[in-house]
Amino acid sequence: MKITEFTKYRDSEEIISRIEIRDEKGLISEEIDFDDNGQQLLRVTYKYNEKGQASHITQYDEEDNWIEKKAISYNEDDKISSTIIEFPDGSLTKESQQKEGNIITITTEDEDGEFEGSLEHTINEKGLTTKLVRTNFMGKVDSVLLYEYNEQGNTIKLIEQDAKGHFIRGFAYQYDENGNRIAEEEIDKKNRPLSRIIHKYEGKLLKSTISASESTHLYYENNLLIKEETLQPDGSADIITRSFDGERIQNEKYFSIPQGEKIEDDFLTIEKRYIYEN
Repeated sequence: MKITEFTKYRDSEEIISRIEIRDEKGLISEEIDFDDNGQQLLRVTYKYNEKGQASHITQYDEEDNWIEKKAISYNEDDKISSTIIEFPDGSLTKESQQKEGNIITITTEDEDGEFEGSLEHTINEKGLTTKLVRTNFMGKVDSVLLYEYNEQGNTIKLIEQDAKGHFIRGFAYQYDENGNRIAEEEIDKKNRPLSRIIHKYEGKLLKSTISASESTHLYYENNLLIKEETLQPDGSADIITRSFDGERIQNEKYFSIPQGEKIEDDFLTIEKRYIYEN
């Protein structure tokens, strides 16, 4: 089934329209952004291999001249092994992936093979990253991320450190018996909570997310999410509404509502329409 998605949104005072085209497998084949006069701003095309993995991504400017070409290769484990980014001036950026034992290193180089940075993943027996080291183009460590998981493979703690192992920030996560994330906390270096976000569910359906800064409530009809309402302390709100035909989404609208106002088209910031072709 081919799906075409039409989106309109406000960028500052400008209205931007986007067309997103999906092929019979539901994969995005093309995205085009237009300004309010119908002038193309950006076009992106996608090609896939026989496994449905993105293999070529090309970006075009407002005159439909290509501005970036990305070629992606995969290894036998279906993980990205290399990404080559080409620019019109002939310059290249290459990202390559190597695995030694339980360490996967993704390295970025320019067209001359000059090192531009790397990501070093230490993985556990389940293939989950337990340590991520970010290195900059000078070969110096920018940051280190440390992950902890429960038996189900859900992240229960994330700690960010600097190059010397000093604590920068941390997060802790809690889950219910269904694997739903029910709480997120920002923590200090002594594991004391600094802030908390609470998620509430009915079965596996998320019903609300509440923090000190805002609260979001979700509404369903026949298990389909038809409305999301995020309330700010000053009384303003961000609202998303969705309409369906059966289980197919037909329309999606995003509103930014000032304090004391109701939903009106004047407050519409993004609108999406979906067209299905059998």
